[in-house]
Amino acid sequence: MNNWLTFLNNLDATLAEDNSVSFGETIADYANLRESTRLVPLANMGVLKVSAERANEFLQGQMTCDFRELSNTRSLPGAQCNPKGRMLNTFRALQLAEQQILLTMSADLVASTHSTLNKFAPFFKAQLEDASQAYAQLGLCGPEADKLLASCFPNLPIESNDMTQQGDCFAVKVANNCWLIVVPFAELENYWSTLTQKAQPAGTQLWQLQMIQLGLGQVVEATFEMFIPQMLNLQAAGAISFKKGCYTGQEVVARMKYLGKLKRRMYHLVIDAPVVPVAGSACKLTEEGQSVGNIVSSVQVDSNKVEALVVLTAEAAAAERIIIGSEPPATFLLSPLPYTLESD
Repeated sequence: MNNWLTFLNNLDATLAEDNSVSFGETIADYANLRESTRLVPLANMGVLKVSAERANEFLQGQMTCDFRELSNTRSLPGAQCNPKGRMLNTFRALQLAEQQILLTMSADLVASTHSTLNKFAPFFKAQLEDASQAYAQLGLCGPEADKLLASCFPNLPIESNDMTQQGDCFAVKVANNCWLIVVPFAELENYWSTLTQKAQPAGTQLWQLQMIQLGLGQVVEATFEMFIPQMLNLQAAGAISFKKGCYTGQEVVARMKYLGKLKRRMYHLVIDAPVVPVAGSACKLTEEGQSVGNIVSSVQVDSNKVEALVVLTAEAAAAERIIIGSEPPATFLLSPLPYTLESD
């Protein structure tokens, strides 16, 4: 049974086939949505639970982040790569208990991540479990988010990626007034009831827009093995450790930092287009030209405007127009990211 479907049905919300949620918002609502505090059900996100006596050591050899830094007050953003350095997923790791770690990620990648990690699990006596129906994830954002969440979680952290934990419930600071909340489904109704006293429910697209404006890209099934970590600017998000030692794909990632030149990276674009491009869509400068990048994520913000995270070459980012998929050429503007990259 889909726990989200049952819960959202009681709220008169819509759960689409891609697990996106809608409360009936229209494009015209977005200006007001961004100015108020909103609570978003993240039904498009899943959870993989890792249990082992050496769970941190097990994941250390597979992921880009340094699991020695994971604690009950510190979450870890990271990625898993194939041997060629192409990302199989992006995730956030949470320390559930001394021998248990939760990896939150796009729901459509939990099964493939389970399969990939399971090849190495016997060496660490690790057990892997798709816990997507055990844990619910919520996004809380807006001007009063920090103050509101303090009513549920005392001693909220100050720094991004830090977190506070109450039993099996987590509050992770993504940015100022922007939080990821992870709770067992058995606790969801209580948290939802408390938070929606002052936060209005909103659909998945509002959270996606928040992530676009924060410059936080995510790998989904459509972009599986499409990007190396630096293409999504993961070094700026603290999701890559260049000191931890070996992991699958590490040679490619390290070589790109110390010896190579990154030919493509992620930009925030505001595109004049009436159609929302899907993740993975190829971008070109001319109809007959080669691909110069791909869409990471996108959201329509008015009838003829789309905000998107797009991996592009520097030449394409400096152009005035771009062709996305099979759509006509569209003009766009670059929007500044809230962080600085070494090449900037």
